[in-house]
Amino acid sequence: MAGPKVLISILNWNAPANTIAVAKSVLGSNYKDYTILIIDNNSIDHSTKEIRDALPSIHLMSLSKNIGYAGAHKKAAMIAKKENYDMMWILNNDVKVFPNTLGELVNAYNRTPNSILGSIAVDKDGETIQFAGGTEIDAHNNENRAYYNFFAGKKLSETNMKERPVSDLGGASILLPVALIKKYGFIDTKYFLYGEETDYSYYLRRKFGIPSIIVPNSVIIHAGSASFNISPRLEYIKIYYRSRNIYYIYKKYFKDYEFTDVLRLKALIRFFISHIIKKFSPEKNKDYLMKYYRNLGHLHGKIKWMGKYLEPNDFID
Repeated sequence: MAGPKVLISILNWNAPANTIAVAKSVLGSNYKDYTILIIDNNSIDHSTKEIRDALPSIHLMSLSKNIGYAGAHKKAAMIAKKENYDMMWILNNDVKVFPNTLGELVNAYNRTPNSILGSIAVDKDGETIQFAGGTEIDAHNNENRAYYNFFAGKKLSETNMKERPVSDLGGASILLPVALIKKYGFIDTKYFLYGEETDYSYYLRRKFGIPSIIVPNSVIIHAGSASFNISPRLEYIKIYYRSRNIYYIYKKYFKDYEFTDVLRLKALIRFFISHIIKKFSPEKNKDYLMKYYRNLGHLHGKIKWMGKYLEPNDFID
C-alpha cells in the first residue's frame, strides 16, 4: 500500500549545483510516495536552465521576484493543499539527505500526526551535531532556555537521543502535515529570511498546543548558507535579517529579553546619530558595515518593521 503523499519543497537562489545535488540525494530515498518541487526565488544566474537540464522530470517553478523563505514555500503549501498531499517536507538546498531521512519523518508522523517534525542536522562528517532542536519541553509545557540546542557539538552516535518535543525545529528539514496548514495557517512570511520556522514552532505550540517533535533517526548533512557564498557582501544581508528577526522573536515570546531595555535603545540611537554624521565619509570598511546592518536589524526588530527590506540580489558583486 502507498503511504502518505509528501510534497517536497526545495528553494533555489543562485545555487543550481547545490539544488541539483540535494534533489538527487532525495531521489535515493527509501520512501517513494513523494513529489519534488523546486522553486527558484528570482535567481539572476542560469539556475533554471541548469536545473531543467539536470532534472528534466522534476517540477520547477520560477518566481519573478524573491519573496523569501516562507513566501516561496507558501507557493508549495498552496499546491499541497489543492492537490491533497498529506505532508509537505521543506528542505534546504544546502543539505544532503540519507535514504531513510524522509521515511523516518513519515514514521514519526504516523505516530504523532498532530505535530510538526524535524530532522537532526549534522556536519559533513555525518556525526557532529549542528542542531537537534531547541530547548526541551517538560510535561507542563515549560522550557529551560539555558539549555538551548543542548546536543550541539556532540557525536550523534554517542547521545542516545530520544524522539521528543522541543521548543523549535530547524528549517533545513521540517515536515508539516497539510491538515495542520489548512487548520492553523502557514509559516509567517513577514520574516523574509531567517527565524520564521522558529516563530512557527512557538506559534503552534503556545497558541494551539501543537508540538514540535525532533526525530533523531532522521538525519541531514547541513553545509549551511550555500547560496550566500557567491558574494562576500551577502554577509550584510545575513546579519541584518538575523539580527532583526531574532530580536523580534525574543520580544514577541520572551518579555524579559534584554534587548527590550532602555539602555539598548539609547545605544542604537547614539549609533545612528553617529552614522548620519559620518555618512559622507569616503570609506566604510567591512567591520563598520557589519555593525551598521546589525544595529539596523536590531532597530527594525524593536519597532516591528518587518517584511522584505534589503533585496539580496542588490548585494551580489
